[in-house]
Amino acid sequence: MDAKTVYAENKPQSSGDGLFLKLKDGDNVRLRVLGLPAVFDSEYEGKVSTKYSWPVYNHDEEKVQVFQGGATIYNALNALVQDEDWGDPVEYDIKVSRTGKGTDTKYSVSPSPKSKEVPDDIEQIDVVAITASSPFASNVRLLGEKKDEAPEDVDGAINLDEIPF
Repeated sequence: MDAKTVYAENKPQSSGDGLFLKLKDGDNVRLRVLGLPAVFDSEYEGKVSTKYSWPVYNHDEEKVQVFQGGATIYNALNALVQDEDWGDPVEYDIKVSRTGKGTDTKYSVSPSPKSKEVPDDIEQIDVVAITASSPFASNVRLLGEKKDEAPEDVDGAINLDEIPF
């Protein structure tokens, strides 16, 4: 048996059975980013951090999923977007790997020069709405939209002399 077959037959199973892609230690998946990510604030043990949710096509599972990650994933994808040899990752596949557990978890993102075709009939998902439905996400918006913008002034200027206190 050749190495490719042995590795393929003994690949760890990802827990990405549902809408959200969950990677475990040792997982390595081939994805196609389908659009801009949702950006949101996530609170865990009293600390708030910025997280991202990308709509992706998971080639291994052959379905559309939501892939969430933090600054490490965002920075890796941003580096590819800014690289003139790669550009927007909706045009090619990426491979995402996870190693470690708990606070020792590391992710790596690499572009794939041998990209696979994405089926034409894949479902479209609203990553902002899906992310906003989580009780752990707040201030959800599409990347590029402003966070907590103040509403427009519809009543005109406020006259401070009219305030009764």
